[in-house]
Amino acid sequence: MDIHGEHAKKLSKSLFDKGYRVKVDDRNESMGYKTRQIQKAKIPFMLVIGDREMENNTVSVRKYGEKKSFTWSEEEMLEKFSALDAVKEPTGIN
Repeated sequence: MDIHGEHAKKLSKSLFDKGYRVKVDDRNESMGYKTRQIQKAKIPFMLVIGDREMENNTVSVRKYGEKKSFTWSEEEMLEKFSALDAVKEPTGIN
């Protein structure tokens, strides 16, 4: 496993420990192929860790159905995911 894969595994463990479903795609396929597969599967978020992201300690995040991706620090990403979870929590009001 290369250095990107190792970093991705650490991040996936951190996300998994917080209750998120995570899968690291470390197959030897092109980025375009992997992106198409993720879009077909309707995965809500795709996280990308490349050289630039590792250098800056960030994660590139792409939401399902959108072409634009965002670059967030790992802490910022966790905050935004937590905020999304808070919105999805049932309020008990029927």
